[in-house]
Amino acid sequence: MNQSALFGNAQLMLVILRTNQVGPKPLILGTMRLLEVERSAEDWVVFLDAVHDLGISTLHSSSEYDSFSLLSSLLGKMAIREKPRQFRHIVKLAEPSFDDSDFSADRLEEKILSYCSALATPVVHDIQWMWRSDLDDDSIRIEKFKSRLDSIGDAVQKLKTAGLIERFFCFPYSPAFGATALEQDAIDGLVVYRNIQETEYDGLIDRSHILKKPCQIIRPFNAGNVAQADARPMSEHLDFALDKPAIESAILSSNKIEHLQSLVSSMKIER
Repeated sequence: MNQSALFGNAQLMLVILRTNQVGPKPLILGTMRLLEVERSAEDWVVFLDAVHDLGISTLHSSSEYDSFSLLSSLLGKMAIREKPRQFRHIVKLAEPSFDDSDFSADRLEEKILSYCSALATPVVHDIQWMWRSDLDDDSIRIEKFKSRLDSIGDAVQKLKTAGLIERFFCFPYSPAFGATALEQDAIDGLVVYRNIQETEYDGLIDRSHILKKPCQIIRPFNAGNVAQADARPMSEHLDFALDKPAIESAILSSNKIEHLQSLVSSMKIER
C-alpha cells in the first residue's frame, strides 16, 4: 500500500510543536480516530512506520479511546521487531476520575504503569492530567485540589525519579482551576483550548510564559467552526492558535496528507 493511499482516508489528530529544544518532536500523532479507518494489522504497522518516517515520532493516546486496544496491539507487534521504531508518548489521565471523590497517589502510579505496559514503553513522557470528580462544582474541585497539593507533588516527583514520566501537564476544565494549577511546582504546563472563537485561556497562557511553563493547545479549528466563521486559510487559523510564546503545540485533525503537508510547510517546522 503506498503512502498516498494509506494517508488519504485517515483521520489524524496531530500535535504540532513549535520548539526545537531537546524533548518533544515537531509532530505528534493522536490516535483517537484510528478505528474510523478499516485496515489490517499489517497495514496499520505500515501506517505507523510511514508516520514515523515523516518525522512524527510521538503518539497521543488515552485508555478511554475505543482505539486504544488497537494501538496497544500494534505497538506490541512493533516492539519485538529487530529494529523497533522509537515513539514518544503523551497520554490523557484522570486522577481522580468521575467516580472518585479524592486523589490517590497509588491509583495514579497504577495508571502510569498500565500505560507503560499497554504502550510497550518504559516511560510515558508527558501526562495530560485531569482532576475530574464532580465537574459541576468547580469551587469544590479547586478546594480539594489545593488540599492535596503535597500528595500530588510527592506523587509526581516519585514518578519522575523512577523514570516513569517526564512532564506533568494539567487539563483544567476551567480557567479558575487552571489559574490555581499553573502556580504549583508539580504542574509543568497546561493543555487548554485556543482558536479565534475560544480565547478564554489567553490570560493563563500569558501567565505560563512568565512562569516559563509550556502550553499545549487543543481545538485550533474549533471542530471546523472557525472555517465557517472566517474564510482565511487554515494555516492562518493555526498560526493564530499558536501565536503566543508559551504555546508549544496545537492538536488538530485532518484526513488528507496534502493538508497536513501544507500546514507543516507553512509553519516551516524542522523535523
